Amino acid sequence: MEPLIIRNRKITDQDLKFIQVVVHKQWDRGRTHISRVLCQKWNWIQPSGRLKDMACRELLLTLHRKGLLDYPSPKIIRPNKRKVVKKIEVDTTSISCKINDLDTVKVKMVRHTDQRQLFFPCVLPH
Repeated sequence: MEPLIIRNRKITDQDLKFIQVVVHKQWDRGRTHISRVLCQKWNWIQPSGRLKDMACRELLLTLHRKGLLDYPSPKIIRPNKRKVVKKIEVDTTSISCKINDLDTVKVKMVRHTDQRQLFFPCVLPH
């Protein structure tokens, strides 16, 4: 087989054999678990340190669709519906003072928190 490039990762015959071994060992644990195990074994991580789990799942599914990989069916089939966004109460009291009178301004990461919807209302929660 000519090496494939999927999600900027070169997949050789040797890689495909390794992937299939991992898939068969983890078959009963499901697709998400399989992709996380592969990411850990390959040290395939994002600059933030998180596993490239979604990229790995796309890679696995692409190999499966090309007929190159035996891959388990999804454990849960979810309907294609939008998730309900939880309403967050926000204090909208006006602030009337000089900026020097305010306490220290703090910048806080809200990604992967309940407060994400305050700043990114169009993004659905995970």
